[in-house]
Amino acid sequence: MAVEISDLVGTWDIVHDDWEAKVTINQTVEQLEEVVGPCTFKYWFVTGTYITGDGVGHPVSGTFQGRDLLQRTEDQCPSSSHLVQLSMDLGNGEPDQIFEGYMFTHKKQRMAGYTLWHGIPFGWYATKV
Repeated sequence: MAVEISDLVGTWDIVHDDWEAKVTINQTVEQLEEVVGPCTFKYWFVTGTYITGDGVGHPVSGTFQGRDLLQRTEDQCPSSSHLVQLSMDLGNGEPDQIFEGYMFTHKKQRMAGYTLWHGIPFGWYATKV
């Protein structure tokens, strides 16, 4: 079941390693292409805001869809219609934290994945508000 950019746009309740926040993904019209060898991967550039429990907003940028390096198929050009990669400036003076995961494809109201903090992986999930 294909997932569209409109499914990602909106506000999400996110939990990462028991830290609760909201992420708002803005509407976008910027679809880009990446060419790797014989493969052309299309993806969306997205922006948004990470909102902490105390209401402070931090910038978010990332991509939706495109090249998927985790796939273990024989496909020469592995891509995903539901891959989400977000870079969040959590306002703690550290480099942006990268969140990588996948939107669920049935109802399209959830996504989950992993993030690295100081090189250590942690799980995250989000539910659309």
